[in-house]
Amino acid sequence: MTRPPFHGPIWTPPPRNLCPILSIVIIYTHKDCINHLVPSGHPERPDRLKVLLNHLKEAGFLADHRLVPSQQIPTDLIRRAHHPNYFESLERQLPTTGLKSLDTDTWLSPISLSAAKYAAGAVWRGTLDVVSGVEKRVFCAVRPPGHHAETTYPMGFCMLNSVAISAINALTLDKIDKVVILDFDVHHGNGTVDICRNNPKILVCSSFQHP
Repeated sequence: MTRPPFHGPIWTPPPRNLCPILSIVIIYTHKDCINHLVPSGHPERPDRLKVLLNHLKEAGFLADHRLVPSQQIPTDLIRRAHHPNYFESLERQLPTTGLKSLDTDTWLSPISLSAAKYAAGAVWRGTLDVVSGVEKRVFCAVRPPGHHAETTYPMGFCMLNSVAISAINALTLDKIDKVVILDFDVHHGNGTVDICRNNPKILVCSSFQHP
């Protein structure tokens, strides 16, 4: 049986009072996340975040959903997830001008580590907001991403594993005994698995297409 053609919008939001998930969402972001530069044509480029934020503005979403600048994650929280000397090793490779290749996919520009700390800080602030009950849901509009960054290695566009950092530090909070991470992407969340694999209080579920 042939399915009839579909006409009209793919999804039309119901009235706010009939759709609780559309209630106010706080959105963390930072301008440094846009200023993290990569080579021309790179798939993980500033346009990804620019397009998202512009769409949210043009669609009217930001009219009643707060856009809040994130804060940088403290270095001591990074050290609880990554190797204690990992961030310092990245700092030593940070260029003062131009771009520095960490591998074929992962690049540093002068602002990249600042952007990575703001991205990880957004995830941590969002975690604290939800755990404390200040917010019910948080969205982090940030880059660079993090789930490929391993304990001692940056890779796959990623420098700091924002989710793993927040998961491990969340276990220090009074209300948190265990953490579940749901990772979905085209690629396996190898970094998150690497960092959390020996922690019996963290379950990582990764849904991916490749490899």
